Amino acid sequence: ETAMKKITDWNREAPFPALSGFEGVLLQSTRLIDGPDPSLLRIAEGLFQLEACGSVNAFLIEGSADLTLVDTGHSRGAASLLAEFKANGFQTKDIGRVVLTHAHADHVGGLAAILAEHPVKVYAHPKEIPILLGKRPPAPFRGLSGFLRTAYERRFWPWEPLDTVFPAEAGASIRGIPQWQVLHTPGHTEGGLSLFHP
Repeated sequence: ETAMKKITDWNREAPFPALSGFEGVLLQSTRLIDGPDPSLLRIAEGLFQLEACGSVNAFLIEGSADLTLVDTGHSRGAASLLAEFKANGFQTKDIGRVVLTHAHADHVGGLAAILAEHPVKVYAHPKEIPILLGKRPPAPFRGLSGFLRTAYERRFWPWEPLDTVFPAEAGASIRGIPQWQVLHTPGHTEGGLSLFHP
């Protein structure tokens, strides 16, 4: 039985109440597996949050044929992310693509470990692509705390530039998850993006 079939069957058996409020507040979650192993949180039908990334959000979106991973956590958490993924019955070959919400080390650092196991297309907002390709540095965080965070990330959460990143344009959808719309949500970074399911 494939992991995709397990999720599809599980979604049918355990319907999830609708989320309400524009803030996207999590009203209820259900674990995919019980016990001491890391387990996915079911946010809504076909949408799961990976917990191995700690305070950084990383999600799996179930598509019709494969999974989309949204963000990958930092480089030091990559092994935990992959362990959580596998503990829930998935293989890296189940990932059809990765969408990066922005080019900060705590959201892109785990990508190298995933791509080493299974090369897939990586998508990001066009304004983040030069950073992800290593053609320009990320905008530094502001103030003393920003300086310290930037230094910490460079020292403890290093990540390698990518060879290729595909643009995720605002208003478009991404292959494999056509029901999700790309939104340009600048603020935290110039090219931040979000995925919206109308």
